[in-house]
Amino acid sequence: MNGIKRKTLSTAACLLALLGLFSPTAQAETGNVVLWNKLGSDAEIANSEVGPGGQKTAGHFAPGPFANFGQSFVNDVGNSNVFALTFPATSVVSKSKGTIEFWAKLSNFPSNFFDAVTMIFYVPQPNFPIFHWRIGFGSNNGCGGFGFYGTVGVATDGYCNGLVDTATQSGTLDSILGDRSAWHHYAMVWNETGIAQFGGRKLYLYLDGNLVTTQRYHDASPWGAIPDGSRLALAYFYNISGASVAIDNLIVWDDVKTDFSDRFIENPVGCGVGELPELFTSITAKSGTQIERRWTITLSNKSGCIAENTQIDGLALTQTSGAACAPVITSPLSFPLGVGNIQAGAKVSGTTTINFSGCQNSARFKAVIPFSSNNGEVTGSKTLTNQFR
Repeated sequence: MNGIKRKTLSTAACLLALLGLFSPTAQAETGNVVLWNKLGSDAEIANSEVGPGGQKTAGHFAPGPFANFGQSFVNDVGNSNVFALTFPATSVVSKSKGTIEFWAKLSNFPSNFFDAVTMIFYVPQPNFPIFHWRIGFGSNNGCGGFGFYGTVGVATDGYCNGLVDTATQSGTLDSILGDRSAWHHYAMVWNETGIAQFGGRKLYLYLDGNLVTTQRYHDASPWGAIPDGSRLALAYFYNISGASVAIDNLIVWDDVKTDFSDRFIENPVGCGVGELPELFTSITAKSGTQIERRWTITLSNKSGCIAENTQIDGLALTQTSGAACAPVITSPLSFPLGVGNIQAGAKVSGTTTINFSGCQNSARFKAVIPFSSNNGEVTGSKTLTNQFR
């Protein structure tokens, strides 16, 4: 296990949550987080960190964009009649204004999406699941937009009246994403009265934290209320052999958000009462000679809480292969190795020096690195295998 973070609710709130009468809404800098789901397991999908749980009917799980994010949800069904993962829409998507953000990875899609329409997510009405809140790539969003596009609103005519849509009107997945098979962060923000700081448009897209320049903007609002029973559906796409869409860390806000520099932090709601930081560790560099080999151990804080008095509590090396040898840690002379406080979303490093004299190049080791912070309230350990000097 990499790290531990605790989050508490009052006894009364927990009981109400079990009865379905209470849904925790987290206050944040930009409005409220009304839905936050890590999407890393069946249990996580069914029990959102904030807001209502989801329903999974297909798909599987795979590593997410970062080790500390855990697993992600992957839809490899690609059937227009299968909604692999959904959440209630009317309780989390605000008609008037809001933000939806998430990480996604497209696998085995052709760069030319004119032959491959990919829907990242959308909000379907009952019996008409196409023209509503959604982000995607395609040759036609149904209203004349193509490329990377976003749509908000509820069509009053079954097509485009009552919608606002925007699109890049450009080329290929590679030209938009750079690396179409990599993880990217997506966000869509809307306000039905307009967003003054961006010239008054009602809808904007973000990619990897940057505002997307779109060539098309079409406003056919006002839009109606989201119909009861609508679902927020994730990772939907048409049948493409071998293709899949992975989604991680879905967050919905009830207000417009324009700064996504916090996208690398899994927890969007800051540090609440009773919460502790979540730490992750790795060996990020190795340098020096055989007798003075320096390993840089980095601790990352991917939570909204400050990690106080953080320390590396040890480094244990166990040889797993190669001719027997006995490496000696020469610095620090003893543990713990203090690295200080780690701000939310930041990382710090400490350096150990190891004498590998007598160890052949083929020697391999298991490294165990325990760590702690907040005067022992947060503890964890990282095990790395197949390590060499």
